[in-house]
Amino acid sequence: MSDAQVVIKLPSGEQAALQELILALDSDGTPFESRALDGGTLITAIVTITAPTILTLRTWMQARVAEQRGCTAQFDGHTFQGYTDEDISRLVSMLEKQLAEPRSQGSGENTTQKRQDH
Repeated sequence: MSDAQVVIKLPSGEQAALQELILALDSDGTPFESRALDGGTLITAIVTITAPTILTLRTWMQARVAEQRGCTAQFDGHTFQGYTDEDISRLVSMLEKQLAEPRSQGSGENTTQKRQDH
């Protein structure tokens, strides 16, 4: 099954919320503290997202938006501030696209075979 790694960052006092997400996703991410460029302390985790857990991530982020708490998510070189439904939709769309693409592992033999046929 395909998966994707997403970095989630919250203010340091919200470690319980991040741990709740990790458990809901059944991910192996471990929260750790990091410092932002402005000197603020963040709690960060790298979580694994699969096709079945995209809805869980979306719901969690939407709940944070509704509570006006937001979060920062990083995926595939893009940073999503997670303060609007538009940010969440863009992230989810990118995740769905990547998870729908077949993995390229083992494709070298098939490519070689196709080249020989032409």
